[in-house]
Amino acid sequence: MVNDQESELQTITVYTEKEVYEHIPVGHPYRPKKSAILFLKKGKIILKEQISVVEIHENSVVLINMKSVYELLEISNDIEIRSIAYNRSFIEKVSLKLNRLNLYNNLKKQLSRNFPLKPEEFSILWDNTGLLSQTLKSQDKIEFSQEIGVNYLSIIIYFLMSFAPFSGYEQQGKMSRSQQIVYDFIMLVSEHYLTHKSVQFYAQKLGISMRHLSSVLKQENGKTANEIISEFILNEAKAQLSGTSKSINTIADNLQFSDSYSFSHFFKKHQKISPIQYRKQFL
Repeated sequence: MVNDQESELQTITVYTEKEVYEHIPVGHPYRPKKSAILFLKKGKIILKEQISVVEIHENSVVLINMKSVYELLEISNDIEIRSIAYNRSFIEKVSLKLNRLNLYNNLKKQLSRNFPLKPEEFSILWDNTGLLSQTLKSQDKIEFSQEIGVNYLSIIIYFLMSFAPFSGYEQQGKMSRSQQIVYDFIMLVSEHYLTHKSVQFYAQKLGISMRHLSSVLKQENGKTANEIISEFILNEAKAQLSGTSKSINTIADNLQFSDSYSFSHFFKKHQKISPIQYRKQFL
């Protein structure tokens, strides 16, 4: 158990605003390699997650999902941030009771994963994140550093679950049938868009016709099912073009296109420039 904790603790990193900015430059779509919890103490961030744009203010916590594509659209000059990046397997191994682990997983599935907190609540999370950071930096000098680090992260997650409102599920109970369809569709697409581009697949999952699905989406969200699926795929394409050295052929294959030509046609149709031209902006 100790060896497991030691190996897993090595995968945890606490970043400050300087390091976050270095890893995530403004206007650079990216897919995180690890899950993370971001703490915004001061300033403002405008962040795009998949197809949603969210404005994040001071004393807020954001859960970063490695299955999503993000783009930092704007960041204020007075920003003060800490971020804990971790392997998902670590969360499963820390001393969380099963029901608490389920609560944390449910927290990540809410309509919004941006949680504004009271200053006194946020301060507890911020201080414990600082202590976790100090422990990680001084592992060789601190006896029982592995156990201490595990416990700090456990404390942070427990407090987060205590403070963060489960507003997403409360909202779901107040949704109309059409709003519920939109929510369920977005959740399904975020889970399956890398392997399924067909509207029929999602309509079958929802138990409704393709025509009804697109009609509801157009009415509630202003976009058709195809448009939403395409936006997810486009964001992923941009992240792979800007953040990896993968060839156009490989990216086309990853995104389930028949060949690089069909991928390039899709990309240029939506972005107005070719994949190669887009990539050159980040070289």
